Amino acid sequence: MATFPNINGVAYDHSSCAVRIDGIIEKRVDSLNYGHGVEGINKQYGTSRQPISRTRGQYRPDEVTLVLHLAAWNELRARWGAGFMEKVFDVISEYKEDGEAFVKDTIKGCKIQHVGKETSQGGEHVTVELTLDCMYVLENGIAPMKEFKR
Repeated sequence: MATFPNINGVAYDHSSCAVRIDGIIEKRVDSLNYGHGVEGINKQYGTSRQPISRTRGQYRPDEVTLVLHLAAWNELRARWGAGFMEKVFDVISEYKEDGEAFVKDTIKGCKIQHVGKETSQGGEHVTVELTLDCMYVLENGIAPMKEFKR
C-alpha cells in the first residue's frame, strides 16, 4: 500500500515506460493508448421490476494507437518488409520507477489497421500514428477473463 506523501519515490510518467514492439524496445514512442472492456451485458427481468440476472457480455479490446517518430516507423516497416500490414505482433508496455511496483501490460495479437503521418510547421519531428487491432490485453500478466489462454 502506498504511503502519502511519497517522499522517496517518483510517480510513473512517460519516461518510466519501455515499449516493446514485436519483442524489441523502441525508445522513439510519443504515445501508446490502449484499453478494454465488456459490451453487451444485458439484465434479465422476467416478470420482475428488479433485475434477476445478467448476461456475461462479450470482451472487447479498444482500438490501439501507437505514435512513433518517422525514423522508428521506417526501421520497423523495413524490418517487416512486404506485407507489413499483415504482420501479427505483440506490444508490451513496461513501467518502472523507484518506490513503485514494476508493471508489464501486454497487448496481444496486434495487426495494423491504419498508418497516418503528421508533419507541421515549426521544429516538431514528423510522427506516424499506427492504429492497431488487437485480440486482448493482459494487465500486468493478468487475463481479463478466466477462460482466456495466455
